[in-house]
Amino acid sequence: MRLSEIVSQYVAFRKSLGDDFSSAESLFKTFCRYMGGDIELADISTGDVQAFLAGTRDLSGYWRRKFDTLSGLYRYAISRGFIDRSPMPSIAVRTPRFKPYIYTEDEVRRLLNGISTCLTLCANNDETVPIGLTPIPTRCRVRPFAGI
Repeated sequence: MRLSEIVSQYVAFRKSLGDDFSSAESLFKTFCRYMGGDIELADISTGDVQAFLAGTRDLSGYWRRKFDTLSGLYRYAISRGFIDRSPMPSIAVRTPRFKPYIYTEDEVRRLLNGISTCLTLCANNDETVPIGLTPIPTRCRVRPFAGI
């Protein structure tokens, strides 16, 4: 069975279950364009799938989303007898965990000292107002009924 046919069948199946499958459907369209929609599902190799998963970006949560979405497609295809084995990599790569940045005391001191450079002179009067701490209407001097 052709890749584009099994993808449309799988998307229709998941939507019939009530899933909001629009994001995955978009991912499958990308996969079909990458592989060529006329390719037979059985002709897709593990290398082809790994190349699609790798993409052009660093390893991220998007890699995991592609992996999980394609795994669902291949589980569906195997359960329906369209293919005998999945070309998906046997081990999913773990995406790197978020590592927070902790500021040093010197960096915090320099950030706080930098506030003075962010102060600006108000256009209407001579008071200084910290830009980041004032609401937008105050900064822009919006007058609700001006000009009416």
